[in-house]
Parts: sequence; structure tokens; C-alpha cells
Amino acid sequence: SGLEVRSAGPSPTPSSSSQSVEIDQVVGGEIIGDDNGAFLRVRRDYPIEHLHGAFTLSAALAGRPEHLALVGNDDTLGDCDLHKAVFIDTETTGLSGGSGTVAFLVGLGRFTGDGLFRLDQCFMRDYDDEEAMLHYLADAFRECTTIISFNGKSFDLPLLRTRFIQQRIPCRLDGLLHLDLVHTARRLWKRRLADCSLGNLEREVLSVERHGDVPSYLIPQLWLDYLYSRDARPLEGVFYHHRYDILSMVTLVGLLAE
Repeated sequence: SGLEVRSAGPSPTPSSSSQSVEIDQVVGGEIIGDDNGAFLRVRRDYPIEHLHGAFTLSAALAGRPEHLALVGNDDTLGDCDLHKAVFIDTETTGLSGGSGTVAFLVGLGRFTGDGLFRLDQCFMRDYDDEEAMLHYLADAFRECTTIISFNGKSFDLPLLRTRFIQQRIPCRLDGLLHLDLVHTARRLWKRRLADCSLGNLEREVLSVERHGDVPSYLIPQLWLDYLYSRDARPLEGVFYHHRYDILSMVTLVGLLAE
């Protein structure tokens, strides 16, 4: 059913006076970077036979490029290689985009080639973590040929492109193949489902159940609250929500492969 036991680090031990609980105490992970800039990366490796809802993650690898080109209504996807694809999703400070919007949590998922699906969640502990995180992402994009997203063409990638430009970091997203699953989902299910959001697709076609999730509209404020309070405990549900979004994109590709 897509259930997951969340135990990503030691239990928080806040002081009774400040209630300050940093993010690594809540979700684990490691600091990537140096004295000039760093961010938190939370990495999880899933066996490709991991069951998320009604599908294993490995089902996505059965997708033939010509079939993905057909369902994606994009002939260029005939050249895609799912072994070199990255599934990407962001959590941001606003849902409307714009130059003032920051992606404080960026997820990258990919098949490693040794029977695993690796999911990295890159998190900004404050605004000055952004440059280090974007340099890391730029290096990661060197290794992929295809982006897979859910509404990434309209939101995630334009936002990331803006952030790369503002930090004067070369953007390596341009020129990559891109399968945006939101357009595919609407073409396939709009006559059956009034709502083709990822959450509704999980319920109606993927048989994924979420427990302890955080609604999308609350997420921007939860990060802003964390900047002020330094109490990261409410963000545990944000990481869970973000992780499930990426895993559901993988199994949605698996369903398309059938």
C-alpha cells in the first residue's frame, strides 16, 4: 500500500527553554559542503522491488522509450534511457513561482544500476545554503539525459533555472529530454477523473496510501516557521510528503509501462 516506517535519525532532544530542534535530529542525513557553504542531504536507497502502492519501483524500467514518447506526446522521448533519467520534485516558499520564490527542498531520484533506486533530498537549512545546494545539483544533472517530473515544465524547472541564474551558476537543465507526467495523466485519465493531481492519481490508480502526510499548501509556511523557531519537528511530514511524491512518479511511469 506504499506504507513506510519513518525512522530517519535520533529522536529530538530539545532544550526545555528554546525548543530548538535542528533538522538533522529529525530526519537524519549528512551535511554536504565546506566552510564556504553547505546544505543537508538525506539519502535513501530502496530495492527496486520495493512496493509502493500496487507497483514495484522496477516496473518503471519496463517502459520502452517509444511507448513513453507516445504517452508523452513527444517524439524526442524515443531517445530516453530510464537508467539515466532523474525524477525531480521541489518544495518551495511559494506556489506561484517568481524570482523571489526559493526551492528549499529538492529531490532527485534515480536508478543506480545495482538493483537500487536512490532518492536524495537536498534541504536548505537557511537561505545561505542555496549556493552550495545548487552546485551539487548542477553536478548531478551532468549524469542524466532525461528529466521526469510532475508539472515540472511549468513550475519546478523554470523555478530552478531562475535560481541558477540568480546564483550565477551554469544551468545544466536545458537540452535534457523531459517527460512531464501531469500532461500524460491528463491525456489518459481526464475523462475518468475530474482531478488529475498526483495525490488523486495515487488514490484512484496507484493504490498508494499516505499516513502522516502534510498538505501541500501548508509546506511553504512550515519552512518559514522553521527559519524563525529552529524547531524542525513539523518538517518531518514535509520530507515524508516530498519522498512520496517522487516514489509515486516512479510507479506512475511503471503503470504507463504496462
